[in-house]
Amino acid sequence: MGDFVIEKRWARTTGFTAVGCILIAAAVINYWPILNNTLIADDHVFVNAFRVTSFSGLDKLFTMQSPLFVRPMTMFVFWVHSRLFGLNPWASHLINVFLHGGIAFLLFCLMKNMGAKKPTAFVAALLFVLTPVAPDAVTWSSGRADVLVLFFMLLAMVLYGVYLTKRSWAAFSGAMLASAAALLSKEQGYILIILLPSMDFLFGGIFLQSGIGAKKGLPAKTRLILTDAWSQLTDRGFLFRHGILLLLICGNVILHFAILGHMGGYEDVPLFSMPRIGSVRSTFRTMLSPLNPSDISWEVIRALRTYTVTLCLVGAALVVARWRKTNLKARRLFMMMVIFFIVSMLPVFTPFFAHGLSQGLKNSRWLYSPTVGLLAMMVIALLEFGWQRRTWKIVAISILLLLVPVYAVGLNSNNRPWQRAAAINYSIPKQAVELAPEPPQGARLAFMHLLIYRDSTITGYGFEETIKAAYGRDDLDVIWVKKSEPVPGPDTEGYIFDYDQENGLLRLVKEP
Repeated sequence: MGDFVIEKRWARTTGFTAVGCILIAAAVINYWPILNNTLIADDHVFVNAFRVTSFSGLDKLFTMQSPLFVRPMTMFVFWVHSRLFGLNPWASHLINVFLHGGIAFLLFCLMKNMGAKKPTAFVAALLFVLTPVAPDAVTWSSGRADVLVLFFMLLAMVLYGVYLTKRSWAAFSGAMLASAAALLSKEQGYILIILLPSMDFLFGGIFLQSGIGAKKGLPAKTRLILTDAWSQLTDRGFLFRHGILLLLICGNVILHFAILGHMGGYEDVPLFSMPRIGSVRSTFRTMLSPLNPSDISWEVIRALRTYTVTLCLVGAALVVARWRKTNLKARRLFMMMVIFFIVSMLPVFTPFFAHGLSQGLKNSRWLYSPTVGLLAMMVIALLEFGWQRRTWKIVAISILLLLVPVYAVGLNSNNRPWQRAAAINYSIPKQAVELAPEPPQGARLAFMHLLIYRDSTITGYGFEETIKAAYGRDDLDVIWVKKSEPVPGPDTEGYIFDYDQENGLLRLVKEP
């Protein structure tokens, strides 16, 4: 009997490891073309700034970006990366890609541990690896905050699920540490105060092996469905567990107020804003078909949107029609992913609902976390709520896997603007060094007609650090002349460069 249990555990561990390797390999293969991208825009600000920060100066991780946000865990990862690899862009991109594959694996583990069948969990994880919405968070190194917060949120949920299953306090401690890391990665980690208690309400009774039901001597069948909110709320263990989580969140809010004077976030994004119907509509249209019309025809974009909407509607019909015929864990898992989708949208949120996200995919990293919920809901509805006959499973999985080549092509297409941006960020500094190889100490270098955004990609932000890194000098006074600012006249001190956006050439207009 003991040998059988060991073999079963070994097979389970081997199976999970194989799935993890497949998902991470899929991420690396599909993001391989961008691994040689240069650092872009804010990447230089992060990597170069932390490269010169010593271990004794790690308190700067809390304050270095204080005008914008407090994300010390994200900054710590940048610090470790910059200390190990310097300005090597290949390592920077690979870190994000591995984290992306790791998130897909955590999604698989979470769904499988909460009752999903292996094909359901694997298809959802594979679609997330290939989703075309991810490049803004994954391909751009500065999107690491979005990748890290989702990684640690899912890790916290997986570990908390282990706690609910085995009542392991080691797993609970790990869940709290992962929650703290999520909170320190990005403000979106606050939604854990909804996600983890929801796991208690939905799965606490199903996984109950000791505690409320056992203490009251209830039969197994009664304990199986013991998930009512009142029983959970009156359980001292529940209050203790989520009291710790609440303390972590309150401490993080106090930290934000102490450093920033408000709860973090970009200064040009309001904490509260009235929704606009057009903005909400455009955001959801983009989420259903995250393809950039600069590289993909509108016909393909509309076709993918129609296909995705059709899958969602069929899934919704199955959920309604077959709710009582589906097992309890599948119903609770679907509800959990609905909650995940809704609450992950809320902090995104004001930009989402007030300003909208266009098909150009600018700031599409806001959709990175909600996409997990959307894909999981769609796959669960079709595979768990559909008929469990072999024929239906084959048809449903085939229909879902038709998205795989479309997503792979779309991902490659959405990465191309970032490759162009990387080429620009490599070309301009190189040309500047060739045109003005040895500027005097403290020289001023002014650049005109630089790009800020083109489609989904950033090229202008962080440009000052890019030029300083190219020269290897921090004494230079680099100026990026924005459109709203007057063009430097002939009496302007220093060097003036003009960038031709058509042919990609930099011209030295004036030198001292």
